[in-house]
Amino acid sequence: MDFSIRHNSGVAVIQEFAYRPKKRPKAGYQGFLKIGGFYDSEPRPAFADDRLLTNKMISTNWTLYAIGQQKLYHHGGAGFRQGLTGFLTLTYSPPASNTIQYFADMGLVYIGLLPHRENDAIGVFRLVGEFSNDLRLSQRQAHVNAVQTQEAVLEVNYRYEATAFSYLQPDMQYIIRPDGTGTISNALVLAIQVGLTL
Repeated sequence: MDFSIRHNSGVAVIQEFAYRPKKRPKAGYQGFLKIGGFYDSEPRPAFADDRLLTNKMISTNWTLYAIGQQKLYHHGGAGFRQGLTGFLTLTYSPPASNTIQYFADMGLVYIGLLPHRENDAIGVFRLVGEFSNDLRLSQRQAHVNAVQTQEAVLEVNYRYEATAFSYLQPDMQYIIRPDGTGTISNALVLAIQVGLTL
């Protein structure tokens, strides 16, 4: 592992701003909005472009994102924990050297949906990634058979609180256009996560 700092390593800066309204949480409808970004000045190669005579290096890479989360329905419980919450995340990265240009993550989480299971949570999610325009151009100029365009994931999971210190979370994902090319069949992924708090 290399932890050295070289003269061309660049500088990385992260900044986030958050807003949380004061009135609605008192009624059990918590929510927030976050806007942030990431800047990295380490030089990196741009995607190949036949229009350029030499390989171009980019030293100003960045990402912007926005996150919104809001409690949509509340049915009681200590601390207003139970109920339905929705969220949406959007990100943008410049296409010159980032594989994913646009990304969206959205979903719904319901805590305490089943009777006598007030700490269990069920979630439904959709993730969509749009590949870089410059990456597509580079692939077309290189006569790649399958250009990367878009990939999406549909997900459902259920977090079962087995005890106050452990949980089981079965997870099912359906991946649409794996690798974004359309040449790989859609895939079904089954998984389970086990958590233990000591």
